[in-house]
Amino acid sequence: MLDVFRPPAVKAVLAALAALRFGIHESTIAPYKASAARVIRNSPRRTAQTLDDTKNPAGVALLVLLNELECDIATGRHHVYRGMLGTGGGFLTAAHVEIVRQLREAKTISDEEVDLAMKNLREAIKAGG
Repeated sequence: MLDVFRPPAVKAVLAALAALRFGIHESTIAPYKASAARVIRNSPRRTAQTLDDTKNPAGVALLVLLNELECDIATGRHHVYRGMLGTGGGFLTAAHVEIVRQLREAKTISDEEVDLAMKNLREAIKAGG
């Protein structure tokens, strides 16, 4: 679909996603940015609702990105054994921590939600493999 026909909320969140930088984690997060962009484009109502709730396009982009990363970890394809990530797992864990850090700095999530996000990561690692 041409960008002209996208809802304003989707345009704002996609622009925020493209502007996000992750430093040394950029190469690890790049594939998840692409899948997050697909989710944002394919879910305009959900994107608009979340943007209305948070009032922060970067926060919405980070939340979608975090969900994509956690879902991929939970699939088990990065595990060498049940509950144990392979060599690339450290990169994924560090990328997760970076996304959560940016969410907290953007005041999109609270400290309690940071703890919950880290718990979700541990559970995703335990569940996969």
